Parts: sequence; C-alpha cells; structure tokens
Amino acid sequence: MINSNKLRLPPSPPALPIIGHTHLLSSRLPEALKTLAHRYGPLMQIRMVNTTYVVVSDATTAEEILKTHDIVFASKFGQGITQHNIYEGLSFVNSTYGKYWRFMKKLCMTKLFAGSQLDQFIHIREQETSKLLNSLEKKSKDGEPCDLSVELETLTQNMICRMAIGRRCLENPDQAMEIRRLIKDIVETAAKFYFIEVYGPLKKFDIFGNGMKLKLAMWRYDELAEKIMKEYEKEEDDEMKSSGTEGKDVMDILLETYKDPDAEVRLTRDHIKYFFMNWSNVLDLVKNGKTNLFMRSRRKEMGPERKQDSPVLKREHVKSPILWEYLHNMLQQEHKQMTGSHKYHGPIIKLINDSNKLRLPPSPPALPIIGHTHLLSSRLPEALKTLAYRYGPIMRIQMVNTTYVVVSAAITAEEILKTHDIVFSSKFCPGTTQHNIYGGLSFINSTYGKYWRFVKKLCMTKLFAGSQLKQFIHIREQETLKLLKSLEKKSKDGEPCDLSVELETLTQNIICRMAIGRRCLENPDQAMEIRRLVKDIVERAAKFYFIEVYGPLKKFDIFGNGMKLRLATWRYDELAEKIMKEYEKEEDDKMKSSRTEEKDVMDILLETYKDPDAEVKLTRGHIKCFFMDMFLAAVDTTTSATQWTVAELFNHPQVFKRLRDEIDSVVGSKRLVEESDIPSLPYLQAVIKETLRLHPPGPLLRRQCFEDMKVNGYDIKAGTKIFINVYAIMRDPSMWIEPDKFVPERFLDNSTKVMDLKGHNYSFLPFGSGRRACLGSSHASFVMHVTVGALVQCLDWKFEGGGKVDIETVKIYSGAIAHSLICYPTARLSLSDV
Repeated sequence: MINSNKLRLPPSPPALPIIGHTHLLSSRLPEALKTLAHRYGPLMQIRMVNTTYVVVSDATTAEEILKTHDIVFASKFGQGITQHNIYEGLSFVNSTYGKYWRFMKKLCMTKLFAGSQLDQFIHIREQETSKLLNSLEKKSKDGEPCDLSVELETLTQNMICRMAIGRRCLENPDQAMEIRRLIKDIVETAAKFYFIEVYGPLKKFDIFGNGMKLKLAMWRYDELAEKIMKEYEKEEDDEMKSSGTEGKDVMDILLETYKDPDAEVRLTRDHIKYFFMNWSNVLDLVKNGKTNLFMRSRRKEMGPERKQDSPVLKREHVKSPILWEYLHNMLQQEHKQMTGSHKYHGPIIKLINDSNKLRLPPSPPALPIIGHTHLLSSRLPEALKTLAYRYGPIMRIQMVNTTYVVVSAAITAEEILKTHDIVFSSKFCPGTTQHNIYGGLSFINSTYGKYWRFVKKLCMTKLFAGSQLKQFIHIREQETLKLLKSLEKKSKDGEPCDLSVELETLTQNIICRMAIGRRCLENPDQAMEIRRLVKDIVERAAKFYFIEVYGPLKKFDIFGNGMKLRLATWRYDELAEKIMKEYEKEEDDKMKSSRTEEKDVMDILLETYKDPDAEVKLTRGHIKCFFMDMFLAAVDTTTSATQWTVAELFNHPQVFKRLRDEIDSVVGSKRLVEESDIPSLPYLQAVIKETLRLHPPGPLLRRQCFEDMKVNGYDIKAGTKIFINVYAIMRDPSMWIEPDKFVPERFLDNSTKVMDLKGHNYSFLPFGSGRRACLGSSHASFVMHVTVGALVQCLDWKFEGGGKVDIETVKIYSGAIAHSLICYPTARLSLSDV
C-alpha cells in the first residue's frame, strides 16, 4: 500500500548517530556544502546534531525561494549562539518577517540608506580611501610590506563608524576606536565557540565559558553605546546639528525615530544599540582580495549607475548601495595610483599547482575499517544504483580494504567498453577465488593476454561457432519437449510444479549434453552427479559471509566455508578427471566421428589439449575449470533470465495474451515454436529484451584497468577494479521512459527495435560489450526464445495463491529471482497433436 501522506524530502547524505552530518562539514561550511551539493543535488537536507537544515545550491531553486515564494521564506532563523546574546530578539538582520522588520526596512530605504543620505557620505568614503592609499604609498616608498587584510578592515571600520556616529569620531576618536574594538572583540569571542556549544543539547550549559565571555563583551559595548546615545541627546547646539536630514548621521536619524510618538513601531534604546552592532559587518566582504578582483572585472558591466535599477527583494541586503559606491571609488583611485610613477608593494601570493594530484571520482563518506559496507546492505546492484543518484555516474566505493570504481551511465560505460576497451579488457577475480583449487586457470576471470585470446578464438571458431550451435539444435528441441511433457503430465494430474526447478533442469540438461554429450547418453547418473556437484559449488560459494570475501579475515576461513568449497571442488575434479579419461580410452570408430560438427565440447577441448602445434598448451586443469565456468555462467544466467521472463508474463496478462496471439498467428497450433521462427516473432523478441533490460543476468560487469587512464575526466590508476552497473544503466530515466515498468512495446519502436544483445548500444548491455562480452549470448538467446515461446503456446498458467508473482531479487551479486515459481499448468495444446 502507498501512503499518500508520505513526504518527499530532499536527498540527504548518510548520517552518523547523534552528530548527523557534522563529520562532513569539517572544512569551511560554504565549501563543504558546495562539495556535498555536487553529490546530492541542488536541494539537500543536512542535520547538525539535532537541527535539520535544507541547503539550496543552484540559481533555479534559489529563484523559486527568493522570488516565487518570497513571502513564505521571508524570515530568517537565529544563529546558534543567540542564547548568549543580551539583545536576543531585537536584531533587524535576523528578525522574523513582520511589522518590525518592514518598518526598519522602510526606514533604511527612505532615510538611513536613501540616495540623498548616501550622497552625504561620499566625502567620508573618499577621505578614508585616500587615507588608505596614502598609507600604502608610504609603505611602497619605504619598501615595507603591508598586511592588506588589516588595512582593509581598518578602512571599513572607519567608514562605518563615521557614517554611524560621525560626530563622536571627530570629537572623541578614542571613543570611536573603543567601540570598534569592542565590536571586534564580540566577533572574535563568538568565533571561539566549539561546535557542541552551538548545536545540540550541550549549548545550554556553557561548559567552556565562552557564553559568559561573549555576554561580558556585549555588556561593555552596551555601556559605551548608551553613553554615546546620551551624549547625542544632551547636545543642543544648533551649530553641531543640521536641521535637514542631509546633515545628520545614522545615530541622529535613529534617535529621532526613537523619540517620534507617531512612529509605526516604537523603537527601544536596545534596538538602536543592536542595529549598530549588526551594521558593523556591512563591508566585511571587501577584506577578501578575491572580491576586489571580481568587482574590478565586473565594474564596467554593472557600474554604480545601475545600483538602483534592480528590484529589491524582501530580504535583499539593503546596504548594498553603500558597498558598491565604496568599491567603485576605491578602485577608481587605486587605478589612478597604480598608473603613477610609484610601485605598489603588496603581499606576494604564491599559487601552488600540484600537477601530480589525482582527480579521483567522488566517494561517499566512509566509516573506519568497513568503508562503505554499511551503505551496501541491500542487493549490491540496487544499492550502487541508489548511490549513483547521489554521487554521479562514476564513483569510488571501499569495501573493507578494497576500493572499486563504479560506473552507472551509458556514456561512461562506452568510454570503458569501446574507447579504452583494451586497457579495461581484464577482469578482477571475485573474492572467494582463494578457495578455488583452479585458481588462475579460469577463462572467464583470466587477465587479458595470450591465454585468454587463444581460448576466445577457440570459442568463436569451434566451441560456440555458428556451425557448432546448429549441431546442438536437436539437443535444445529434445530438452524443451521433455520439459513440456513433464508439465503436461502435471497438468493432467492436477499437481503444482516448481517452474524454477523445471527451468533450471532444462538448462542444465542442455549444457551438459553440449559439453559431454556421450556421457549423458551412456551414463546419465554420471551426468546428473556432475550437475549436482557444480550446483553444490555455487550454493557453497553463496554462503560466504561478507568478512570472508573482503578484508584481511578472508585468509583465515574462520567459518570453515572455504574448506567446504574446496572439498566440493575436489569432488568435482575427481569426477571430471574420470570423464576425461573415459573419453581418451574410447577408440571405437562407432563412438567417434572424424567430423568436427558431430563432436561435443569435450571432444574439441581434448583435441586441442593433445595438439602439439596449439598456440597455447592447455592443461587438464584448464579443461576442468572451463567446464565449471561453462556450467556456472551458462546455467545460472540462462535460467535466471528465463525465470524472470515467465514471472513478468504472469504479472502482465495483457502482454501474455498479445504474445500468444503473435505465436498463434505465425506458428499455429500444429507444431511447436522453433528457433527458425524467432525472426518472425518481433513481440517475443521485445519481451525477451525487456526482461533482460529490467533483470540482467549479470547486473555488474567486472573490469580491471592495467594502465593509468582518464575516464570521464577522472584519473583511474592501473590495477583499479571496475564495476559497470548495467542494472542502473538499463534503468536510467534519462535513457528510458518509465524505466522501472515492464513495457515490451518500447522495443517495437524504430529507435529501439535495432537494439540487439551484442552490446552495440551502451544503454542496453544485458550480456556486456567489447572484448569481454558474453560468448554464449547467442546460445542463451535461442534457449530463452524457444522455451518462453513454447510455455506460452502450449500451456495456461495459474499462479499459487491466485495473486502476482513476487519479483524480488536475491540479495547477492547475481540477478536471480528470490522466490520459486510455484504454479499450476493447464495444457492448452496436446503434445501428441504437434
């Protein structure tokens, strides 16, 4: 059931208990949030201890907040240390949107920072800028260095102080300097707070005493500000005051408003004091030299003449015209000074470009020892797909002490599988290979080299060549008919069947007969035993715990699973050796054919083993391991894909009906569907393709880079292990419409109809692509098409319980279906009539 009231919250990084995302914010907060935004998107959720924030990092979303929904977001939240602020609740800058804030903004725009008031302050800005340049000129002549940060801070403080309490600066410069010092002391004290003093429950206790220090600094400021206000009020000499607003400083205007009985909002003395404290940070940004460079580059494009052209939003910085006027004048005079005869000896900035620093793919925050294992608790392909939405199409994942690069986009997959195919043509071995007695002999997991190229050539020209696959047609037909007869019998007896087991048996029989056909005919018990042993090996390999596969503990076999796997492999080795010897002993011409077309896979491999002129000398271990690879790869993938197809058809009766109608119209009811019918059954092909798209039998392609390479702009070091998440690629919403839905019709469209199973289109990679693509894809395709076609053509189905099939996948590396397909078949066509 879907809860319609469930909120869709912004994405959020994985959080730690108690501290939330604090560990991700160790660097300067804006930069840390910018880095996280690249991973989690322009709108994300961040938790600092017990406080949650939403962070916006792009212009479109910012416009939605600051323009479309401006009134809704017109309030500000108070900063973390407000509990130590003696003026708490009186701030204009941090006040909530309401009557007081609207009144103060109106006062700022019409009097305090109106155009006429700014014009009155021109001489202040010019004088202070000239004073700065004279100071720098003197240092230039004397050859002295200067701390430009201090110079700019002093300039800013002088300008603000003179604009705010101009007469105090002229009459009592020590008093003006003291108030600047006190405000600076307040800022520095506030900056000393530890994180736990600002966020979380400990902020109430002031355990380090910083809260009391801040209050003491503010009380000293309050005393001096009160003294200045009283001195202003006592001054009655007309020569010290101007009757017009133009001759007044900011304190004059605020005190007038304070005494005005008709004012919309009644200001208090604390309102005025705190207003001046807020204002002390008006021009802080000019302390940063980078800002000067930026403003200089933008001066002609957005000059001061445009300072009143743009609309003022509700929470826009109302003092920005002052800032612009100041910067413009300062830069103009700086330009004149720089073009004179004097040299400017500013601080020397050394930019260090570490050309050796690698640009690695992004990575989620990792935990000690286990790395990102805690993020991979669900089925691995799905977990990596979820992480890819946050961290991008190429990312790094650490599993204990092993690091992987995960690719989840078609364009990046193409770069690896096509552009740099040779560099990434090796595979890394799965974690349990240390318990495999054939370690290093596997063709599937071998590195790209002479042996791999030789065996691939053997597969393409002999083992799985077109002529060899045609020779096996009768095997596939016979085994399919055997399956249908078994299901027909169960239909007559009214018995349920486990279709998963039936399909697995079908695939095993086909592979076994292709591999060791004579043993299957002469000694079916021997063939059954080798199938059982291979299945036992697969099941034991699946029982390994995570710590046995990854990390240092994998060497110790602490749960004994490694020994159990080796014992099963030894039993397989004994039986495989026995079969090979029996093949070698057979000399009867009636049991052998000189024609390659009639030989099974064992015949061809033993011929190659005995060939003294072979490019690579195969060992008996190579042959045994090849058969194990063949069983593991072919049986598992083909069975899984066929099971998924049947399950999806059971869950989509309209697709089932359309497929049956197509088969009836093309094949009819007098014969079974055959491999030669496949080109004439486009909807059957579409059903198979759609199943492979949603449920790829190999959801993660394994590759290993054997030399340093750049992929998608990131550095990939030699030896790096790569996962290509085809599960994520084939469910990418940017490539597929409604990617999570089973819609075979999408493959009837002209743009997707041409997609085959060979991996030529990198958004559709059910069997991989490039040099390491699945060599048995053609055989698997034949089995899937004919089996599914026959099951739809000959039988009706009723699923156990009458509901839909549970299409949950097993929570392991593979793409196998998790639950058995228990169903009741009903014969539709009599096999005796076809």
